[in-house]
Amino acid sequence: MIGQASAPLVAAAINRLTKPAPLSRERLGRFAGKTALFRVGPVAVSLTVQTTGEVLPAAEAAAPDLEVRVSPFLLPRLAAHDEAAYRDVETLGDVEFAGEVAFLAKHLRWDAEEDPLIASRVKVEDFIAGVSELRDAVERLDKRIERIEKSAG
Repeated sequence: MIGQASAPLVAAAINRLTKPAPLSRERLGRFAGKTALFRVGPVAVSLTVQTTGEVLPAAEAAAPDLEVRVSPFLLPRLAAHDEAAYRDVETLGDVEFAGEVAFLAKHLRWDAEEDPLIASRVKVEDFIAGVSELRDAVERLDKRIERIEKSAG
């Protein structure tokens, strides 16, 4: 399936969107075990809902409970949250699941201000260790310079 290699990235993006909205994960969790196949032009990505409400790339043999077809030409309108564009999205399969996916697609928003890049504990500790090493190296260099100046003067 063209695009399934990008399924982990798509799943991560969706999980990132739903993480600060626990109600969205709760709503999705009701569909645990269901698989949705998203087709955008020739690209298809299949995701399965987990009991936590997160999504993961679907197993290769998983049959979709829902298929969502989106024309690539609709993407700009969907990104602009054009309500009329949602009516042009084609869905096949589980109607209740389709309704929930549509609801979340309309209401979940990525807020860059709410999602700052935060360094992990390990990276902060590495940075602090690097600063300490640099400080120690500067102190050693200062002492060498002092010795050279004393011996030269």
